[in-house]
Amino acid sequence: MTLSAAMLSSLRSMSSAFIDLYALVKSFRAIKTPESDDDTHWLIFGVMRGVFRIIESLTFGYLLTSWCWLACELAFFWLITDASRAKLIFNHCVSRLLSPIVDKLTREDFDSMWQRLRANVDADGDGKVSLEELKTFLGARKFRAIANTLDRDGDGKLSLEEVKLFLKELLLGRAHAE
Repeated sequence: MTLSAAMLSSLRSMSSAFIDLYALVKSFRAIKTPESDDDTHWLIFGVMRGVFRIIESLTFGYLLTSWCWLACELAFFWLITDASRAKLIFNHCVSRLLSPIVDKLTREDFDSMWQRLRANVDADGDGKVSLEELKTFLGARKFRAIANTLDRDGDGKLSLEEVKLFLKELLLGRAHAE
């Protein structure tokens, strides 16, 4: 990984964590207020963030190393943090895109899709997803990158302390977590 790619990866991780943390705080505060306008705004934010994440995952990492994708994520954040911009984008883009799909999706359809996904990951059909099954599903390269990030001592196992350290770094940054 070149310095530029490493820097981009760090910037993307930090911007993504910041956006998610910002949305969490704003959503939490909106829920606690008696007005419903802010609730609607942050529900729209959540739906649009979900659409953004789906687009990101469907690119299979192709755009993850692109400076353009980082710019899109930051532009998304700017657009969606204002309630009037968020409603405009939602009504004219996201709603038109999702309504034909979501309005027709029944609980049975959703359950069926979920069962097919789980069947694809749970190769041996035991009702549990092993690390080997997850590795096969994600692909060895992506799995190794995730495992290397989490498994700090390199023993091939995740301890509760390693997970806690990862979450602290995600929320507070590396310098504050150690």
